[in-house]
Amino acid sequence: MRRRGVLVAVLITVGVCLVAYPFVAMWLSTRAADELISAYEKQVQQTSAVNLADELERARAYNAALTGEEVRDPFVAGSGIAYPNNYESVLNLDANGVMGYLEIPALDLAVPIYHGTSDAVLDKGVGHIPESALPVGGEGTRCVLAAHRGRMGRELFTNVDKLKKGDIFLLHVLGETYAYKIVKIEIVEPEQLVDIRPEEGRDLCTLMTCTPLNINSHRLLLHGERTEYTPDLLAGVPASHGLSAYEKQLIAAGLIGAAVIGGVVWIRRRRKRS
Repeated sequence: MRRRGVLVAVLITVGVCLVAYPFVAMWLSTRAADELISAYEKQVQQTSAVNLADELERARAYNAALTGEEVRDPFVAGSGIAYPNNYESVLNLDANGVMGYLEIPALDLAVPIYHGTSDAVLDKGVGHIPESALPVGGEGTRCVLAAHRGRMGRELFTNVDKLKKGDIFLLHVLGETYAYKIVKIEIVEPEQLVDIRPEEGRDLCTLMTCTPLNINSHRLLLHGERTEYTPDLLAGVPASHGLSAYEKQLIAAGLIGAAVIGGVVWIRRRRKRS
């Protein structure tokens, strides 16, 4: 009987862990991102206006030096191409690789933007693709930001499939806020990424991730075009509705965990009655 009691306790613990782990891990990840963003904002506030202006000019000079090469797939190792050799030092105020942060109000998401798209970067935040323009705006430029979906305990771009045309996302860089309205959403094969290039007369930013969730055979692209940022800009922006694929998986995990707990409790009570 004692062994049965231990087994029941173990099964209940496993069930509770199945229910709690995804949510606890997500909370910890969100808290870490918030702390990093707060540290970035503090660093910007402590940097003089002159130095911020100089850093902005360096970023614009970097963008002007880009050759217009096609964007390669950041989720395939070794697919990068050449870009200006001062990349790592531009928009790197705290020397930690954070160049700013991305905010998506419709998802209640704020996440740091890092230099490059290495495995280490994509495991913790949003990566900037070096051969695309740095996120400081500018006519005739396109910034491309990439992140994973479906990583346990990290939201990143998991829920961007909920976004719609007309939704707004914001880039916060060097104390400035750049607003982009989603004007086009498409799913393409990895080799079609050669079409993500700057367009004359337009200020663009593209969010890129893998799709379908956990299959990752294609790329989901959300193209935003610069719009004027005002305090009331988000008041008229439609919110996204419905559950994302990841949220459905979390609910399924919770139901499985609850079923395990419920089943164990039911068996235990039945044995006591008999």
